[in-house]
Amino acid sequence: MELKTNAWLDEETRRSQFRDERLGKRFRLVLERLWSCMGQSIPMAFQDWCNTKAAYRFFSNPK
Repeated sequence: MELKTNAWLDEETRRSQFRDERLGKRFRLVLERLWSCMGQSIPMAFQDWCNTKAAYRFFSNPK
Protein backbone atom coordinates (compact mmCIF):
# COMPACT_ATOMS: atom_id res chain seq x y z
CA MET A 1 0.00 0.00 0.00
CA GLU A 2 2.80 2.43 0.85
CA LEU A 3 4.36 2.03 -2.59
CA LYS A 4 1.06 2.94 -4.25
CA THR A 5 0.72 5.92 -1.92
CA ASN A 6 4.24 7.10 -2.71
CA ALA A 7 3.62 6.69 -6.45
CA TRP A 8 0.44 8.74 -6.19
CA LEU A 9 2.18 11.42 -4.12
CA ASP A 10 5.13 11.50 -6.51
CA GLU A 11 2.79 11.97 -9.47
CA GLU A 12 0.78 14.72 -7.79
CA THR A 13 3.78 16.63 -6.53
CA ARG A 14 5.65 16.27 -9.83
CA ARG A 15 2.84 18.09 -11.62
CA SER A 16 2.77 20.89 -9.07
CA GLN A 17 5.10 23.79 -9.55
CA PHE A 18 5.87 26.37 -6.93
CA ARG A 19 8.27 29.27 -7.24
CA ASP A 20 9.60 28.51 -3.80
CA GLU A 21 10.93 24.97 -3.32
CA ARG A 22 9.86 25.05 0.33
CA LEU A 23 6.20 25.33 -0.73
CA GLY A 24 6.59 22.20 -2.84
CA LYS A 25 8.01 20.32 0.12
CA ARG A 26 5.22 21.59 2.38
CA PHE A 27 2.66 20.56 -0.27
CA ARG A 28 3.97 17.00 -0.21
CA LEU A 29 3.94 16.89 3.59
CA VAL A 30 0.37 18.18 3.70
CA LEU A 31 -0.76 15.61 1.11
CA GLU A 32 0.99 12.78 2.95
CA ARG A 33 -0.65 13.69 6.24
CA LEU A 34 -4.12 14.19 4.78
CA TRP A 35 -3.83 10.95 2.79
CA SER A 36 -2.80 8.94 5.84
CA CYS A 37 -5.63 10.43 7.92
CA MET A 38 -8.35 10.52 5.29
CA GLY A 39 -11.68 11.62 6.69
CA GLN A 40 -10.17 13.37 9.70
CA SER A 41 -10.32 17.08 10.35
CA ILE A 42 -7.16 19.07 9.75
CA PRO A 43 -6.38 19.43 13.49
CA MET A 44 -6.82 15.68 14.00
CA ALA A 45 -4.70 14.84 10.96
CA PHE A 46 -1.85 17.11 11.98
CA GLN A 47 -1.92 16.14 15.67
CA ASP A 48 -0.48 19.30 17.20
CA TRP A 49 -1.05 23.03 17.01
CA CYS A 50 2.26 23.83 15.30
CA ASN A 51 1.64 21.47 12.36
CA THR A 52 -2.03 22.41 12.16
CA LYS A 53 -1.17 26.09 11.99
CA ALA A 54 1.45 25.39 9.30
CA ALA A 55 -1.15 23.55 7.21
CA TYR A 56 -3.63 26.42 7.50
CA ARG A 57 -0.88 28.89 6.55
CA PHE A 58 -0.11 26.76 3.50
CA PHE A 59 -3.77 26.71 2.44
CA SER A 60 -4.12 30.47 2.85
CA ASN A 61 -0.90 31.25 0.95
CA PRO A 62 -1.86 32.91 -2.37
CA LYS A 63 1.30 31.58 -4.04
